[in-house]
Amino acid sequence: MHVGKYIRLYRILNPDTEKALIVALDHGGYGMAEGLEDILGTVKTVVRGGADALILQPGIIKRVYKEVAGRVGIIARVTALSLFNRDRGLIEAHTYSVETAVSLGADAVIASLYVGGKYESTSIEAVSSICDSADRCGIPCVVEVFPSLDRFKSFDDPEGVLRAVRIAIELGADMVKAYLPPDPKFMMEVVRASANTPIVLAGGEATSPIDVLKLAKMAVEAGLSGIAFGRKIFKSKDPERLVKALREIIHKGAGVEDVTKMFSIV
Repeated sequence: MHVGKYIRLYRILNPDTEKALIVALDHGGYGMAEGLEDILGTVKTVVRGGADALILQPGIIKRVYKEVAGRVGIIARVTALSLFNRDRGLIEAHTYSVETAVSLGADAVIASLYVGGKYESTSIEAVSSICDSADRCGIPCVVEVFPSLDRFKSFDDPEGVLRAVRIAIELGADMVKAYLPPDPKFMMEVVRASANTPIVLAGGEATSPIDVLKLAKMAVEAGLSGIAFGRKIFKSKDPERLVKALREIIHKGAGVEDVTKMFSIV
């Protein structure tokens, strides 16, 4: 691995545990998201909680850089949702260059890959180009994978996920963010197919804090390299406390019951 990539990757992964607690706060790129109205306040909250890295849109990086500098890793999103239609599939626009992300101080870039739909080849072309640029710039490329809904039943469809994860790795992903069904055996199967590429579990819709903690515990026990949760964290009643509890599970191996008592989570 390129020296620059290695150094930046371990601003996201904890070098002692080889795991990451990533908080995705890029949802405003799709329009206003509940819980992100005060993006600056939300960033401060999850940073205080001990997040290892944040996923942010480049425009937001320009507005919160003083709050994140030296405190948390930054993953800059360089694609954005431009079309959603079940008859046509999903596709994202390539919005920012890797070079711009580097100039903003990002530690990694993230791009979305849609597999199985009518626009699969377009998505593959865009992601491969981004991975290639990231290689030349010495910055890790995180690929968030989605089985297209015009072919698969859901974003965590097992067949679609396995295919998408492997394609992302073959294209050059340095880390993969994936929606996986809550099945430890399947999670282990994904890890086996990962060619030692870090896989982090995507979150999806908000659920109860206890369920969030249980899902994170399942993920790390199955061998995943951590989590990249957004709505499950920033839509919770106390994101800072939830991040602190997740940190105990991900980096210290704490049990769900232990952290719920430690942080009074119900």
